[in-house]
Amino acid sequence: MTSESSPAHGKKKKDSQNSGETYCWNQEKMLETLLKNSQDKHEKGFEPGLPKLVDSILESYETFGGMDHLEGKDLPSKKVTIEILEDLLSVLFPGYLGKESVTKTNIKYSLGTTLTSVYTRLTNEVEKSLKYICRKITECPHDICRRRAQIVTKELLDKIPEIRELANGDVEAAYDGDPAAASIEEVILSYPCVLAIATYRIAHELYLRGVPLIPRIMSEHVHS
Repeated sequence: MTSESSPAHGKKKKDSQNSGETYCWNQEKMLETLLKNSQDKHEKGFEPGLPKLVDSILESYETFGGMDHLEGKDLPSKKVTIEILEDLLSVLFPGYLGKESVTKTNIKYSLGTTLTSVYTRLTNEVEKSLKYICRKITECPHDICRRRAQIVTKELLDKIPEIRELANGDVEAAYDGDPAAASIEEVILSYPCVLAIATYRIAHELYLRGVPLIPRIMSEHVHS
């Protein structure tokens, strides 16, 4: 490699004569550009141009309205939904998942606290999801979504022992089906399929009960 074509000397040839772009990594040219930019339009900082930028972004909201939901009270929070999912998975796999250290001494208190928190937060998100559908109906009792959300959330939490039984079979199947698996612990901690299937089982219970959006958020999160 000659000195003229070496990246170490700060030069890069054009990929195509018809590309219309010139790639220049010449150190002197870069320094000249940096010094010029630091002395002209950027010398007054960011704030003077902020109003114009805000107006430009607002204009894009009008142009591409399908990408925003400014009146978003009837949509569930993706962030909260994922946090709830993580808490539910920590209930399914105590000691493996979750931020708190779980022992036989504190497991009862920890479980009660987590379930209470999940019930409150999931009820709120399910209610918003149901309102997403309900708001399209002109004659809808004002409290029906709240009451339905409470029922759905309780039914899901009541299903946890059954979901854990199924998840136990999933873990054993993954362990038995992979000769490279050294232990059940390794499977739970490192196999994506275990958490994926557990998530699908949780999401499916919500889907069966007619909850929109949240099952998809959970499934696509773990799928990614």
